[in-house]
Amino acid sequence: MNHKIKTDIGYCVVSDDCALDEEELKTLAADIKKQPKLTQPNFFIDMRYDYKFIQLQALLKITELLQPVIQGNIKNKTSGIANMDCVSVYQERNEVEIVLPLASFGVLRHYYEELRAALIAMPTIQVDYPKWSHQFRKTLHGKGPLCTYVAISRDEKNKRRELVHFFFPIEVAACMVTPQFGFTRLLQRSLEKFKNIYTTKIYLQICRSADEGKWVVSYYTLRKILCVGNKFRRYYDFR
Repeated sequence: MNHKIKTDIGYCVVSDDCALDEEELKTLAADIKKQPKLTQPNFFIDMRYDYKFIQLQALLKITELLQPVIQGNIKNKTSGIANMDCVSVYQERNEVEIVLPLASFGVLRHYYEELRAALIAMPTIQVDYPKWSHQFRKTLHGKGPLCTYVAISRDEKNKRRELVHFFFPIEVAACMVTPQFGFTRLLQRSLEKFKNIYTTKIYLQICRSADEGKWVVSYYTLRKILCVGNKFRRYYDFR
């Protein structure tokens, strides 16, 4: 069972087994209120993908870069994506290019070869996400690459600095910033501490369901969410 405790930012839903008393929970809620948040599109959280941890980090970094666009769309009730630093929209090619420094991944240089290979492989990975059908005027659910192309280049102003370029169809990029699918607020500090893709995915799902007070999921649904495929076939190993 659980119960609600009123705080300055609303209500804190806690389990009856929680070891913290009411004052400690209020202090925790006040601390969380001050922490930097990342507004994550539910489009990313709800889609199914068998990415490596570093590839999921790339999506989170792209979301972080798009925060001004996301906040503007929420405020103005719009759904557009426009040119900004490190984001270029090419209407004639139906393409959005997003550029990140390779150094932003926090990987030691002797691992750069593996990092480059993982990022460049992203267009080859099938992702399950919603797509609007103009012919049938409804949302379809199928599979396809999220980004269509990834390339590595040298910064023209600083040859020692490597950049990674992600190319998305405009309609996919729009899903990253539109309020249509909703958003979930994540703690930046928590995301930075995770070292495992399964931990990150579970955290995203917990935050996605936070307003409901709890997240209950079946064993088989959780396997699909985590995209474990044929790995951890025994329940003991999965747990």
